[in-house]
Amino acid sequence: RAYAEHDAGRYAKARGWYTRVIERDPENAWAYANRADVLWQLGLTNEANHDLLQAEKLDPSITAEPEADARGTP
Repeated sequence: RAYAEHDAGRYAKARGWYTRVIERDPENAWAYANRADVLWQLGLTNEANHDLLQAEKLDPSITAEPEADARGTP
């Protein structure tokens, strides 16, 4: 559901759903990465950077470079 809201551009709702995923599974690197993308879309760059760094810490294959797509796709 988080990704469906994200994909539809409903970023505020997606943020809430990704937060729920993270609360249930704090080791879910992709939830952090996707929430980072949502936060960027909402203009919350400091929070987005924090989430992206957390995602990279949990899964080093996820890049923490701001230009990269937080979902891990080119």
